[in-house]
Amino acid sequence: MNHLCSSLNILLLISLLACFVHARRGDGASRYSRSPIRVEEDSDEIWGINASDPWLSGDPADYLLPPTQSATAKTAKIRGKKFSPQDFLEGHHLYSDATTSAFEGEKLLYVTPWNQKGYGMATLLRRKLTWLAPVWFQIRKDPLAAAAEGGAEGEGGLGEDGKQKARVKVDGEEGADLPWLRAVGSASQAGDVDAEDAAPCREPPRVLLVPRVSLECELGTLEEMEQAAAGLVALLGRLEAQDAKVDGFTLEIPFAQLDAALFIPGYLRELRPDIKLIMVLPAVKILPADTDEGKQHRQVLDLLAQSVDRLSVTTYDRAMDGSPHAPYHWVKEVMLSLRSVQSLQSKLLMGLPFYGWRDGEDMTAERMVQWLATDDSVKVTWDIVAQEHTWSDSRGKSASYPTPHMIQRRLELARELGLQGVAIWEGGQGLAAAVDLL
Repeated sequence: MNHLCSSLNILLLISLLACFVHARRGDGASRYSRSPIRVEEDSDEIWGINASDPWLSGDPADYLLPPTQSATAKTAKIRGKKFSPQDFLEGHHLYSDATTSAFEGEKLLYVTPWNQKGYGMATLLRRKLTWLAPVWFQIRKDPLAAAAEGGAEGEGGLGEDGKQKARVKVDGEEGADLPWLRAVGSASQAGDVDAEDAAPCREPPRVLLVPRVSLECELGTLEEMEQAAAGLVALLGRLEAQDAKVDGFTLEIPFAQLDAALFIPGYLRELRPDIKLIMVLPAVKILPADTDEGKQHRQVLDLLAQSVDRLSVTTYDRAMDGSPHAPYHWVKEVMLSLRSVQSLQSKLLMGLPFYGWRDGEDMTAERMVQWLATDDSVKVTWDIVAQEHTWSDSRGKSASYPTPHMIQRRLELARELGLQGVAIWEGGQGLAAAVDLL
């Protein structure tokens, strides 16, 4: 792996790092959030609700319903561009088909322990998914050994400089739901398919299990990076010993540690050639190839592409103030920019949010239902520039939350751009009504 490290010069690192940092939240809200929302000219584009409407009970429990299969789900108004908060409350939980994929591209679904409903959503969607990434594991330094770096005695050995070394380890096994992992992995096999909905002589592919691993410490040496990779291989072995088949990992490594982002997946490939690897990539628009910086960006991305199977691009959180957080043209610009790198063209998964924001508060389907069921002033608007529905109430609160029509527009974009598929963050925050779209 020395060839990877030697390929990184200071200019290249600084150039790409500046680009990635700019792509995060530090550049402020998008141009879509600074401008007034544009709505289509016909007056039906804004739909409010009347406080005297009999459906508004004020009790969210009346509408917090589990995913429900319904023959009429595909005609529910919530699927269109024009719908009311009442339509949202009455149709958010309805789906018609959890077996046949409507979107032909790959689908990666993240699930998290803090949104437990995601486990049920993943189980429901198992026949449609290509990749499943439970968010369980972290790369950290051993707390005792890390404290020993300050001069106290401890384990871990001494470095060349005579200072105590901190051990790098993989955390999170205690929070991994292995019974669910075994069940969802085996349930996606052909034996789980009912005879009436299975095509003759066709077996659905098994969903590939790639738990997310986030790097939550600074790896300053090659030895520490090797420890991190070796720890992941050891984790694979422990999971396999417990009959929990895991195909690989989804790696989230801050690009402030670009050397680790390049080295760890390559070293994992050397240790386990059969491993499947996905790398989380910030939503960055790289410069054109005919510029010096653009060439350098492509050199780094080419190196990354050699070691990973897919790149999960975080095309969301452009704004978190209630204005569109995944505006259509911004998403398109980011993905077109990355697609211009030839080595990435078959590896890009466009980020698709199943959550929203309301004035800095993240919004799940459950929180949306609670808001709409208790506030009769909420209106919903279709923003034709951002291609998202936005929400507002009489107190000045505004929200952006992905509706089926918004999700459908993003899936159409992925098809139009010829991307490999989409990466959904995350199952526990979304609408059951989106099941039919995938």
